[in-house]
Amino acid sequence: MTDIFQLALAFIYVLFVPGFAMTLAVFPRLNQLEITERVALSIGLSLTIVIAMGLLLGYSQTLIAATGGITAYSLLFGIGFVTIFFLVIWALRRANLAVTDRREAARPERDMVLDARTAKPARPEDRTQAEVRPRKPATPAAARREDGRPRRKEYPPKRGP
Repeated sequence: MTDIFQLALAFIYVLFVPGFAMTLAVFPRLNQLEITERVALSIGLSLTIVIAMGLLLGYSQTLIAATGGITAYSLLFGIGFVTIFFLVIWALRRANLAVTDRREAARPERDMVLDARTAKPARPEDRTQAEVRPRKPATPAAARREDGRPRRKEYPPKRGP
C-alpha cells in the first residue's frame, strides 16, 4: 500500500509541482487563469522542465561527474530547486502587485463623478441603467438608420406596474 502511495506522490511531484510553480511565477494572480488551464499548463510545463533537467544532468561527462548523472536524488533535488526558484519569483511578483494595487487605490481616478444622492465618488460604470440617460443624436442623420427609417427612442426600463 505504501508503494502505491509513494508512486502517486512521485507522479504529482514530477508531473505537476514544478509546472504549477512556474505558472504561478508567470501568472501571479490566482484568478488570471481558469483552474483547468492552470492544471493543463502545469502538466505540460512540468514535463518540459523534467526533460530539460534530464538533458542537462546527462549532457557531458563533466556534468555527470559533478552531479552524479541522472539519479533519483539528483532529480529530486533539481525539481525541488526549480520549484523553490519559481515560488520565490511568484512571492516577489505578488509583493510588487500588492504595492502597485495599493498605489492605484490611493490615487483618485479621473473618471470619477460625484453621485447626486450620496455626494460620494462613483464611477460611471457603477451607475445603474435607470440613472443613465439616453444620448440624443448629434445630427438628424445620426437619428436615422441606414435604410432611412427613424430610430426608436430607447428609454430605461419602467419599474413597477
